[in-house]
Amino acid sequence: MIKKGFISRTPTRIVRKGIMARKPFKRDLSVEKRKSRKRVKRGKKTALWASYGLTVPKYIRYSGRKGIYWYLFSKMIRKRDYQEHEGLCMTCQKYVEKGSDQCGHLFPARDCGFNLLFHPQNNHLQHSKCNNPRFTPSAGIHNAINIEKRYGIGTIDKLAAIKLIKGKEWSQDQYDIYIKELSPTMNTDV
Repeated sequence: MIKKGFISRTPTRIVRKGIMARKPFKRDLSVEKRKSRKRVKRGKKTALWASYGLTVPKYIRYSGRKGIYWYLFSKMIRKRDYQEHEGLCMTCQKYVEKGSDQCGHLFPARDCGFNLLFHPQNNHLQHSKCNNPRFTPSAGIHNAINIEKRYGIGTIDKLAAIKLIKGKEWSQDQYDIYIKELSPTMNTDV
């Protein structure tokens, strides 16, 4: 026969002695270490962006100079599509309001290779939902049709051929050169 107090005391004893007694102490130390590391990293990141006359945005897709170039390149693509194509989304052909706009790829960035990552015909203005395959799984088909209309028949074949070519990522010096070429043309209005 089991005593009444035995069942109720056992879990509380385990909680008090084992799990709860040790975790807060370890967690506090690791949180402090992580905070100090973040401050150092954030300072380096801010200094790098400030060296190009930019402030760090909330979300950065890539780190380092590649992130800075992507930030400027995506702004340039969005600005181009607002000016030349009246701000129409490449997928749904509806107007995109500033603030909910993104620079999306026809061939996804994760597997398009470096040659197409920053290719102007592979990147276009899109709604954030149209740029997400969870919400719009058929976006690639619509993008392909609209790119053929915009740039002419055979554009998709040219981009697919470029995708097959192995490209080497730029060095830090090359990123510097391309960032300096791109940054004077950019305004902060987009």
